[in-house]
Amino acid sequence: LMDRKQLERALTATIEATRAENMALRVEIERVKASAELAKTNEKERIEMYTTVEREIEKRVRRAVEEELHAKFAKFKSRAEAAQGKATERATKADDLMKKLESKYDADMAENLKILKWSYEEDVDSERAKVAEME
Repeated sequence: LMDRKQLERALTATIEATRAENMALRVEIERVKASAELAKTNEKERIEMYTTVEREIEKRVRRAVEEELHAKFAKFKSRAEAAQGKATERATKADDLMKKLESKYDADMAENLKILKWSYEEDVDSERAKVAEME
C-alpha cells in the first residue's frame, strides 16, 4: 500500500489538477460570458442600425414622393394656367368678333332701313302722283 507521503502527494496533485481545471473552467465561463455580452451588444447594434436605415429609407421615400407630387402639381398648375390663358384669349377673340358682327349688323340694318325708307317714300310719291293725275 501506499504510504502516507505518497498518498498526500497524490492527493495534493489531484487537488492541484482540480484547481487548475477549475481555473480553466472559470476562464472559459468568463470567455463565454464575454462572448454572450458581445453577441448581445452586436444584436443591439444591429437592431439600431436596421432601425436607423429603415428611418432613413422612409424619409427618402417620403421626400421623393413629395417631390414627385410637387412636380406633378406644378405641371398640372402650369397646364391649367395655359388652358385658362387660351380660354381667356378665345373669349376675348369671340367678344371682339361679336362686337364686329353687332357693328356690321347695326350698319346693315341702318342701310336696310334707309333703303326701305327710300322705297317707301318712292311708293308714297308714286301714289301721290297717281292720285294727283286722277284728280
